[in-house]
Amino acid sequence: MNFFIKNKKVFSALAFIAVFVIVFSVASYASAAVPDTKAPAPAPAGAATTDLQGSPWWSWAAKYAVGAFGAIGVAFMQLLALFAALVGGVFDYAVDMNLNFSTNMGVITDGWKISRDIANIFFILVLLSIAIMTILRVSSYQAKTMFFKFVVVALLINFSLSFGLILIDFTNILGKGFYEAMKPGGQSISTTITSGAKLQSVWNFQSASAVSQSNFQSIVLSAAPAGIGTLYNVIKGLFGTATDTFEQAVAFAKIAWGNTILLAVLLFVMIVATAFLIIRIAVLAILLVVSPIAFIAMILPKAEHIWQKWWSTFFSHAFFFPAFLFLMYFSVTFISRISNATQASNFMDANNPALLMAYFVAVVMMIGSLIIAKQMGAYGADAVMKTATTGRQWVAGYAGSQTIGRLGARLQQSQTMQKTNIGRRFSAAVAGVGSKTAGSYQKTKDEKAEWLSKQAPSEWAKGYKGLGTSGREKFLQSIPEQARGKFLADLKANDPSMYESTMNTLKVRLGAKQLKDFEKAEMQFGMKGLKGSALATHVNSMNPDEQKKTFKAMDDIQRSDLSNEWASDSKKMADLNDWANSELDLAEQGKFFEASGRRMLQDTNKIASIFDSLPEEFKNAVIEKGSKEDLQRIASQTAAPDKFIDDIMRRAPTKAPDVISILPSYASKIGKTTSQVIVTADLTKIPDSHVAANPGLAKEIAQNMRSKQVQQVVDRGGKLATDVLAEIKAIANQPHIGKDLKKLAYEYENVHKNTSMATWLRGKPNAAKSALNL
Repeated sequence: MNFFIKNKKVFSALAFIAVFVIVFSVASYASAAVPDTKAPAPAPAGAATTDLQGSPWWSWAAKYAVGAFGAIGVAFMQLLALFAALVGGVFDYAVDMNLNFSTNMGVITDGWKISRDIANIFFILVLLSIAIMTILRVSSYQAKTMFFKFVVVALLINFSLSFGLILIDFTNILGKGFYEAMKPGGQSISTTITSGAKLQSVWNFQSASAVSQSNFQSIVLSAAPAGIGTLYNVIKGLFGTATDTFEQAVAFAKIAWGNTILLAVLLFVMIVATAFLIIRIAVLAILLVVSPIAFIAMILPKAEHIWQKWWSTFFSHAFFFPAFLFLMYFSVTFISRISNATQASNFMDANNPALLMAYFVAVVMMIGSLIIAKQMGAYGADAVMKTATTGRQWVAGYAGSQTIGRLGARLQQSQTMQKTNIGRRFSAAVAGVGSKTAGSYQKTKDEKAEWLSKQAPSEWAKGYKGLGTSGREKFLQSIPEQARGKFLADLKANDPSMYESTMNTLKVRLGAKQLKDFEKAEMQFGMKGLKGSALATHVNSMNPDEQKKTFKAMDDIQRSDLSNEWASDSKKMADLNDWANSELDLAEQGKFFEASGRRMLQDTNKIASIFDSLPEEFKNAVIEKGSKEDLQRIASQTAAPDKFIDDIMRRAPTKAPDVISILPSYASKIGKTTSQVIVTADLTKIPDSHVAANPGLAKEIAQNMRSKQVQQVVDRGGKLATDVLAEIKAIANQPHIGKDLKKLAYEYENVHKNTSMATWLRGKPNAAKSALNL
């Protein structure tokens, strides 16, 4: 049941098509049962008629279905007739406004005076230019020519308003003749057109086929005053006419819908003509106001095109009125005379097509008058005709988009249909037919989608639902990447069902890549502003599959932030490593591990305690991105410095000497002795833990350090300073030295081969005594 409710529009449209098909298929069946005669006589009393009471139940039901279908046509026609009366009044008013153009003279005159004053200012400038040219004898012929034009235009410009009004009055007098001829008895033009077209013949049920339609006639006429309630009353009456024949119902439906369609065409002509006439008044008024400026353009260099444009526009709009009314008059006269010459019948009578043909010829002539307006260059003609054409195509395409097109779209979005090759082919075929049928309707939706994409993102979710299937697809493709997440979040909050439909559209219609991109954008929007522990908490609340998708949706900073938060959990770090290898491409993997390494190096104390448990890729990142100081701090704090140095040797051997410079006991790992490392080591950075773990290190430092390193040791303090200074004192306290600095210097130079210390002891004995506390 939920499936039918969700797709109620599709099933309603399909039901309408089904009724339409049944009507005309049954009509063909019933017509085959009636003898084909050109002019059958009325059936005598008691004679058998072609009714379906004795036929199967479906034939009986078809009669009422056809009658109901015709009743819908009557309802639409009555609404169009009411609208036509309104449009006809506006049309008459537009014609009257054009004929009484002088009623606008007050405003036009005021505007014209302003333009005239502006033009007079230009006259002064032109006169000065002519005078200067004459004085300087610059092109005297041109100056004389300009002066002659100047005088002529100066005289004409003050009469520009009068000249324009004379031309408008002349064209209005021409048009008024045709206008009065179309108003016999003082009736309105719209009434003349409607009566001339014989649209009222829909109520003439005396057809040449002599089929009695009196019952249907009485039903419709009795319901006519009900206005909007016509459809209900007609259908109600139809179910009470069990003795009427099927032919009556078919004729009724044909007449009702035929008149509805033709009335719609006539209504279109009157609406467009009214727009043209209103535009004419506005354009002519503006042209009269700026006429002085147009006249002055005649004598200004390189400005003659302004005058030419003004004149051609004014002339075309002035003469459009009589040209349009002439063709309109000819159209009404033509149809009226042919209609009067035909027999009293409805225009759907196959035996008397003259009335139908007359109507179509008149409509063509009326549309021809609109084409004349376009050809004459009337402002707005192109826009109005284009809008009307688009509207017609939109209506034609709406049915296709809401029936076959909507069905095809639903089938293509159905996961069940997409599982099989046959289902995919069938749904694609139906969608293709629907898209061709929809035509300009889809184009209109696409244009609306483009318009919506340019509005504020906060308005997207509200207008998205009304775009239709094709419009929504185009809109989804036009959304910038940075705005997709917010759009989906707003859509999910405002319309969950449309959100689900959109995600299905992305999956089925736009492809897996588009779906992943939108999912990524949605997840990024959900994580916006989250970092550190808040980000980790957000991800921890998800299941493993959601965590994996969320990780892929993160940017480099968020991923590195998460890796830093999870660094102490070997299981989660292993997951991150797996996700990086499976979900990211090589370039993304490189960026992720590099960013993670930099982020972890911000807390070397933490990395020192967990380094051994990190996956290999993270170890590589820490070592490769770590500076000399970073690696030295990790090495001095880790519980297994020898393993850390081994990792450095495998991944970045050139960085190993920097670490060993503060851990000289591991000098053999880079192929050196401890004494060789001590010579260049920064003794202030050697950790006390390293001294404690290597008892002989203090003695080696005491024997091999250079003179400049002595002060480093003293300033450093701690266990290293205590142990090293104690070793130096032990050397000085030997019996053969007896704290004699000269003998101590000799000991360093000849025994320990340390000339730097020997030179320092000899050259600065006081400083040496103070530093070594001897």
